[in-house]
Amino acid sequence: MKWIKKLFTKNKRDRHESNNSGEQDAPSFDGTSSDSAAVNEPITEAAAPLKNKTDILVFDPKRRIFIVKKRLQTIALYDPTANLIRIKRHDGTEQRIPFEAALSDHSLPLAGYWYQPEHCDVGVYCSARGAFFLNHSQTGKRQTIESRIFNTDRIMMPVVGDWYGNGMHSIGLYDTETATFLIKSQVSEDKSDIVFSFGSNQHSSIPLAGDWNGDGKDSVGLYLPEAGVFFLHNTLEECLSADMNFHFGPPNSDMLPLVGDWDGDGLDSIGLYSPEQGLFYLHNKNEGADKIDHSFYFGPAHPGLKPLIGDWNGMKKTSIGVFDPTSATCYLANALAGGHADLVLRFDNASPLSIPFVVSYLV
Repeated sequence: MKWIKKLFTKNKRDRHESNNSGEQDAPSFDGTSSDSAAVNEPITEAAAPLKNKTDILVFDPKRRIFIVKKRLQTIALYDPTANLIRIKRHDGTEQRIPFEAALSDHSLPLAGYWYQPEHCDVGVYCSARGAFFLNHSQTGKRQTIESRIFNTDRIMMPVVGDWYGNGMHSIGLYDTETATFLIKSQVSEDKSDIVFSFGSNQHSSIPLAGDWNGDGKDSVGLYLPEAGVFFLHNTLEECLSADMNFHFGPPNSDMLPLVGDWDGDGLDSIGLYSPEQGLFYLHNKNEGADKIDHSFYFGPAHPGLKPLIGDWNGMKKTSIGVFDPTSATCYLANALAGGHADLVLRFDNASPLSIPFVVSYLV
């Protein structure tokens, strides 16, 4: 997710110029070579993973009974040139959701349970406007939420989380200039915001969201690439020191931070992915990493590949995947190990600038 910082830094520079004028053999994928052509500068992945409570009771109005459905996670693409979101289900069927044509090219896709705990919705954060555009799948309406601390001279990075543990997601922003989180209590303009300082503006930090202590509520964290250090906080309030801080991975690397429940114990923990090596490092505990719980190669080593995380088979454990922008293809694995992909999803005629992110649906 280091490319998120690059994206917003470029966006700020563009506006300023406008105003002033584990060791295993590397696996192969079916139909994919390890020497894919280089692509444009990577843009982003989803700002934060979705919490995946797999089994859910849903009322069937025709039969007038509650039935149990399973929630699977899959991949969607946001095409910033066409302002279009494409959601690909495991059976290959696709849903398309258009967004406002006035959005900036430098916009990020998001997904969460904005309005109902059984319906995952999508959205877009437009950095040029400091606004979230959230889609309501059941009504077809779209809600716009402006940030009250938005400043065009700052780099604002979005986060998504279930802040109250009620199965509903809301949004937030991290202001890198002031090291401040702004969390929306609900996806509504008239609801109060939670604002607190965390971290330091003297360092380049990447914001994270996850349930670090298993209380069912998401909170925030930071990853400092220059030091190879994670800082995790259990509450949405200002603190002088993080509840957990530890080294994981080498300093000054291009490894990308990951968050997931790798062992299905109900706690989110961290990981790293190296595109240049095709290597995943995953840790089951949020503490100093004397040992790495999972270390494996998956996919070719290529700096253009983007990591994906989600529960692809509904087994209540987070697994991994990679997205190849040259072919707009996702390779997803159900096990935390190298080898062939368990699921391959291709997006035909996708823009090379398309941004992958994770969504859920019921089966």
